[in-house]
Formats: sequence, structure tokens, C-alpha cells
Amino acid sequence: MADTYRTIEGDTIDAIAYRHYGRHQGTTEAIMDANPGLAALPLILPVDTLLTLPDIDDTTPVQTVKLYD
Repeated sequence: MADTYRTIEGDTIDAIAYRHYGRHQGTTEAIMDANPGLAALPLILPVDTLLTLPDIDDTTPVQTVKLYD
């Protein structure tokens, strides 16, 4: 079940993602997908913006790129 979060002064999407999920990979994108219109807000989010923090499936495979053979 998704959680909600109300922003405080100085919050950014990636910082919220890291605090909530403990990692960055895919979490910022998941928050943006769950909150239509979020990309239109400034980098430092307005105070009292209500965000949905979706559940993230940790079993989703991560796409990697092989740089060298």
C-alpha cells in the first residue's frame, strides 16, 4: 500500500526517495510516475505538497549495460 508524504522546507524528490526507500535506483522515477504534475514543480518542492510514495517491487530486474567485453 502506498504511503503519503507532506513536504517540508528544502525537500527535493530524490532526497525524499532516498530517505523513504534507502536507495536511489528507480525510486525518484516511481515517485514522479505516482504523482502527475510533479515534474512541473520547482526542484525544491513547495512546503506542504502532498506526495504519494508508491510501493516498489524489489524483485524487478535492473537493466545493466556491459561496458567492456
